[in-house]
Amino acid sequence: MDVCALLEEVARRCPGGKLPTSYIILDLETTGLDPQHCRALQYGVCIVRDNVVVDTWAALLNYPYDVVISAEAAQVHKITPARLKAEGVPPGEFIPTLTDMFKKARENGVMFMGHNFGAFDRWIIERDSSEFGDSFRFGDNEFIDSGGLVKASQLVHMDFHAQDTLASFFTRVRDVRAKGVRWSLSWCAEQFRLVEQGVDISKLHDAGADARTVHLLYQSFLAGLDEQCKEQQP
Repeated sequence: MDVCALLEEVARRCPGGKLPTSYIILDLETTGLDPQHCRALQYGVCIVRDNVVVDTWAALLNYPYDVVISAEAAQVHKITPARLKAEGVPPGEFIPTLTDMFKKARENGVMFMGHNFGAFDRWIIERDSSEFGDSFRFGDNEFIDSGGLVKASQLVHMDFHAQDTLASFFTRVRDVRAKGVRWSLSWCAEQFRLVEQGVDISKLHDAGADARTVHLLYQSFLAGLDEQCKEQQP
């Protein structure tokens, strides 16, 4: 998709018709790869105000029951049950606090963001909010999926439909199978030269580090596309 048109369509669906400069980035490390069945093990949060990071943190969850971590997930994030018990906080205490932060952000028109957020993290976070606190649902035009942005920019025939919300658009982007198209966070970190901005690729898959990396990716993505859009102006 034409990158300038992509930005214009995304902006149109954001509050005020503008791309956000203040947002909350969310990232999860989980027990598995299926959002319908896996549990969150670690939450990462990066809070951005006027394009500047004001806070980044991560929290492990210590459930009141044993959780089974798949071999595939454990190989990626290296989180163990022993570490959860030693360092984790009870989800019944943590999730309500997080949900309160979401509600305050919504009241202030702050958007949410994440990498593959619409296809994965969103559903787990919403389920956690229902199980451990006040139910929270992300609005269809309330979040930007940075992975979806990068992937959509590489797809030739991926246009917004008139009725599309951000959620429906990113869902369609997720479902496209295209050879050679890449958008993993580690690939993006290399492609957008985020190492030069302090990203250590070997430390990705820590939810806090990933959340901050998404901020750098979003800013670099916008900066690069802004240059392309200027070049296309008559």
